[in-house]
Amino acid sequence: MAKFLVSQSVSQSVSQSVSQSVSQHNVTFSENDNLIIKGNNLIALASLLKRYEGKVKCIYIDPPYNTGNDSFKYNDRFNHSTWLTFMKNRLELAKKLLSDNGVITVQCDDREQAYLKVLMDEIFGRENFLNCVAIKMSESSGVKMNHAKNKFPKLKEYILIYVKPKFKGFIEIDKYKETKWDLENNIFIENLTMEQRNLLINLEMKKINSEEDEIIANDILKFSKKISLSEKIKTLSFENEEEKKEWLFKNSYRIIKTAGSSSLTTLVKKIKEIPNQDLAAAVSKKGVLFFYITDFNRKSKQPRLQVIFADSNIFKNPCDFWQDIKTTGAISDEGGVKFVNSKKPEKILYRLIKMITKPNDLILDFFLGSGTTAAVAHKMGRRYIGIEQMDYIEDIAVERLKKVIDGEQTGISKTVNWQGGGSFVYCELKENGQKLIDSILSSDEKSINEIKEKIFSDDRIVPYITRQELKKADKDFFDLKFEEKKKVLIDLVDKNKLYINYSDIDNEEYDISKEEKQFNDSFYKDVR
Repeated sequence: MAKFLVSQSVSQSVSQSVSQSVSQHNVTFSENDNLIIKGNNLIALASLLKRYEGKVKCIYIDPPYNTGNDSFKYNDRFNHSTWLTFMKNRLELAKKLLSDNGVITVQCDDREQAYLKVLMDEIFGRENFLNCVAIKMSESSGVKMNHAKNKFPKLKEYILIYVKPKFKGFIEIDKYKETKWDLENNIFIENLTMEQRNLLINLEMKKINSEEDEIIANDILKFSKKISLSEKIKTLSFENEEEKKEWLFKNSYRIIKTAGSSSLTTLVKKIKEIPNQDLAAAVSKKGVLFFYITDFNRKSKQPRLQVIFADSNIFKNPCDFWQDIKTTGAISDEGGVKFVNSKKPEKILYRLIKMITKPNDLILDFFLGSGTTAAVAHKMGRRYIGIEQMDYIEDIAVERLKKVIDGEQTGISKTVNWQGGGSFVYCELKENGQKLIDSILSSDEKSINEIKEKIFSDDRIVPYITRQELKKADKDFFDLKFEEKKKVLIDLVDKNKLYINYSDIDNEEYDISKEEKQFNDSFYKDVR
């Protein structure tokens, strides 16, 4: 059963249909509801402003890449200027929806990345550019390698990240676990417990360390003794290499490697009385806590004296090149829906959402596609709004979210211990281009040009085609035969999927039900 919400021209529009996870008797909307909208994303974005302006913490979009064969099929093929206009209109509204500490992330590839960066510099401010993350999206194998002689095969995509001025930094870095043991970690520390190592970590995490922290650290390390890791391993017995590897990672908190450090060497050499112990601590002038071995080679200009604990390198910051996320193969089955060419791994969204948001923060994706953003946000306890204009939204994104509610176990489900639950409201923009189409069908050769001008001046056409392009089309239009003109105009109206304005909600011509009016009012009027 579908109930529809009507639109408010280019400034406000939504339509509503209740998902199976929401009571069929619920005809009002709450700001706590997760929302999925089918329809033109420019109009839907504008519709959200009254209720959500300045409230969205994170926006992620994966727009069409303008390659000429996008599975999204927003247009058969954008030319460069039209694609930029298409993006500019949407990004300007997206900026208004972001909170003053919000973050927008846009995934793209080489075709438009450089131009999109310039466009986003203009809209969000060059000073608010944070990162251009490169993601390894495929392997150096397969059909693409047949063309390796012509140019380097494409393996990567990008995520452009911009922040609003009050952004204070990532909440939690999503580090990834190293799978290969670093052989330079070759010193074992006796008499160091995990509790003691955690105390040292807590000291390291302080923004500025003091002399008192140095004293505490040295006291913790007082009885620690270093021995060769290989000698330690000889005292143990392992059935196989995998068991040995498991032991190494488990004991990484008391395994170290050493490194040369000119700054630390200078610092240590100035210490009047080095503690009589194997490992010691020192604090730099900038308040940074270091660990060092006390029996370093004093004859060397840059001795290997700095201590680096193995556990600090097992979990690595992904930095701005993400190559640890699996982006091929098994991900095609994530969410239990097929979306061959454009589905993004849940892990990408998990990383962004984890770093940028807290539970119950609001996330927006207005190129929803297969529904990855909404699925991950749902599993992570965030609120979300997803917008998609293609008909597959019900068969793919909506069905995927129903499976999420039922507790499906693909993607990040095991990582976040997902057990199912929650709800979302599915909405559709209420279309009505029939009035214009009827006028086209009943037109004659004299009135067809007047109707064309009426259509060309309709603000609802703008989201799909620029005014400049309409003007260029004028000459070609007049050269067409009468029946051809009618077909062109009907196609244009149909392509733009015109929507009913909220101001016309009481117009009997549109036959809007009492429940639909009630839902509209709760969405547009009941805003505190």
